[in-house]
Amino acid sequence: MNHRVYLSVLWLLCACFGVQFLGCSVPTSSEPSKEKAAPAKVVAAVSEAALNTLTLTPDAEQRLGITTVPLTQDSVQDRKIFGGELIVPYGKTILVSAPVAGTIVGDAIHPLPTPGIHVHAGDRVLTLQPLLSPERDIPTSAERVQIANARATLIAAQTVATGDVERGRAEVEAGQIALDRAQQLLRDRAGSAKAVDDAQAQLNIAEAAAHAASERQKQLQELASQLDPTMSPTDQASPMPVTAPQRGVIRTLSVSAGQTVTAGTTLFEIVDLSEMWVRVPVYVGLLTRISPTASARIVELGAEHSSDQQAPKVTSDDTGVAHPVTAPPSADPLSSSADLFYAIDNHAGTFRPGQRIGIELTLSDEEKALIVPSSALICDMYGNYWVYAQAGEHQYERRRVELLFTQGDRAALRAGPPLGTPIVAQGAAELFGTEFGAGK
Repeated sequence: MNHRVYLSVLWLLCACFGVQFLGCSVPTSSEPSKEKAAPAKVVAAVSEAALNTLTLTPDAEQRLGITTVPLTQDSVQDRKIFGGELIVPYGKTILVSAPVAGTIVGDAIHPLPTPGIHVHAGDRVLTLQPLLSPERDIPTSAERVQIANARATLIAAQTVATGDVERGRAEVEAGQIALDRAQQLLRDRAGSAKAVDDAQAQLNIAEAAAHAASERQKQLQELASQLDPTMSPTDQASPMPVTAPQRGVIRTLSVSAGQTVTAGTTLFEIVDLSEMWVRVPVYVGLLTRISPTASARIVELGAEHSSDQQAPKVTSDDTGVAHPVTAPPSADPLSSSADLFYAIDNHAGTFRPGQRIGIELTLSDEEKALIVPSSALICDMYGNYWVYAQAGEHQYERRRVELLFTQGDRAALRAGPPLGTPIVAQGAAELFGTEFGAGK
């Protein structure tokens, strides 16, 4: 029994040593080992210079309409975009007040205006019914003495005028009687024609004197009515129109129909929005770099900018041009900024007070820049700008450029191909589509 156990243990130990020996042994085969697999495999490898090169056939080049222009250089002034706020120019806001105390009239004939409507200078805006205050009808002591003296003198003159009228009427009657008698005697051949003429002349003189006396009496009566302290209801002041002092928009209306106001009460406010100012806060460190006399351009709102290198899209008409104006200096110490002011035409009513806009300012420093047509620029999905340069006959290379800004049909580049390189001006978009599989 012990002998069997001993043999079993011996065989087990031999098996363990054999397995260990086989695992640690190194093969001594003379056959060559197989090559290891490479970590990366490149199929149809090309050089980096050939990645952005296109070779076209003459027919394809003609079909795409490829035209080139040489790359030039010019002195340009850099531009930067700042945020601006539209404000009403100083002196273009007028507050209209009530000239006298009265009541605001509002009816079908004289309706109240609606804030926001446009008015012209001289247009009726409100109608005011004046109220005559008691202070206006109570004269002072000196005025009462003057009125009493004037009334006494007027009464005496009226008495004389009444007597002159009565005497003139009597003289006219006597002259008419004398004329009738002279005419009767002439018909009876007892008088002369000279007597008739004399009687006619005396009658004319009496009528003229009577007419003058009557006119004098009428004038004195009108003067006496003006000195009368009492006033009838029909003599009340007529409604007073309140007109617009300038053309513009009624921004606020501070009264309502039937409201009684005192003299000096604000009635409405008119603002002239035909021209607006752009207040541009600029960091004080950039003030010396901004040209104080150069015009600015309003950046088109809603323009998409994919990177800081993208040029601003500005309005192409004259309404987007802003001119520098002189305004009271202002600054904000919290933001370390100072304000610049520019005027912009707004006859079309495009802009509104308080509107936030972008404005492109010109820097005073001039620098050399490469100039290409705006149509030559290509922007990829990452916001990088490229141009196509002619590398040879029917060959074009896509070159990266660093864009400063665009203005009209010109684009200024900070960096790009060498000066004089032929650049594709027409057909760049077609080449870009051809390179990435979307061309014609």
